[in-house]
Amino acid sequence: MNAHLFGSRTHVIGETPIVATSMSSRSALPILGLLALGLVSPREVRAALGGDAASIATDSATLGGTREITRTVAWEVHVLRLPSGTVVREYVLRGG
Repeated sequence: MNAHLFGSRTHVIGETPIVATSMSSRSALPILGLLALGLVSPREVRAALGGDAASIATDSATLGGTREITRTVAWEVHVLRLPSGTVVREYVLRGG
């Protein structure tokens, strides 16, 4: 059966009826929100392992943040506070 029922939402091609549906604007909002979030998300994030304490000073200078150091018996915690409000914690063993 090769009938097309124009003016309605049901089309029959062969033996299989095909029903066309449309997405309401209310159900499209979450999808549009996710797409917008993808556009404003950071494009690139980098991380490295195995650097020494000097690399933390370089990170602080490069990122433009302030640095606080907390020392324990075994390691140091370097807290970088960036102008954007982001906080980065870097850990260094006392031996290097």
